[in-house]
Amino acid sequence: MPIVLNAFPLKIPVLALEACQISYDKETLDSLRDKHGSTHTFRRQGDKILIFSGDGTFPVTGTPQTIALKDNLGIFCFLVKDGFKRHLTSLSRNPVGFNPIELVSTKSEDNLLSSILGDSYPFQVCAKYTIDTRFVQGHPCLLIDCTTRRMLKESCLFFLRARFDLTGRYVVTEQEDGYRKFLGSVSAIKGETLHVTRSDGQIELIEAKNAYLSASRANFDEYILHTHGAQKDTIVERIRQSVSSFNGGEKKKDRIHALKKFRCHVLNCE
Repeated sequence: MPIVLNAFPLKIPVLALEACQISYDKETLDSLRDKHGSTHTFRRQGDKILIFSGDGTFPVTGTPQTIALKDNLGIFCFLVKDGFKRHLTSLSRNPVGFNPIELVSTKSEDNLLSSILGDSYPFQVCAKYTIDTRFVQGHPCLLIDCTTRRMLKESCLFFLRARFDLTGRYVVTEQEDGYRKFLGSVSAIKGETLHVTRSDGQIELIEAKNAYLSASRANFDEYILHTHGAQKDTIVERIRQSVSSFNGGEKKKDRIHALKKFRCHVLNCE
């Protein structure tokens, strides 16, 4: 089967897996993932939960099920992504999400701002990979894409000390899974404490060291203006050209194929 753009065919093994099946409810599923997610894989299947184990043991008692992967392609694709994410996590690569899996590179050479504003600049434009599965011409494929994402490596405390006005700006907090959750807008600042107005109108007090600016285009451009004044437009244009070059042509293709070669060491692929 030929490769279609950035879709890479997966080889479906002639393999049957033993699973444990129990009735679904959200609380049970969340609890199992929280307590046993490092050793077992859990998938909601309609009104059931399927539990997969690497050693044949299960954390709860349920109905045994035999899953032939070639006859259950949805489960096969799910397990492919689960295995890929676990492998990335084992390498301390910190993937987030699942539909799709997202992986943001923290390497200096993958930060497009390094050559323009230096490694120490608090904003970054980093290489971002997305990994997902999709059926292409009726065959399960792994989809890989590479784009960019604006990132912040410093908390709001850094910006306070840099005398960058945070009033009226949106802030987020970092969760355990790596996602940054929207908190609200800064309505006042007292010392190193932010008064944040949430979407429900309530005021929440949060230490500046525990909050991050939203990595929005407005914050990005305005901070460059704050640090570089009249050079701002020239710098923004250089960044635009760098991102445009990164997101197209041979550079994009090479990065996608580099990750494709890596996944061939992890997954059974054609």
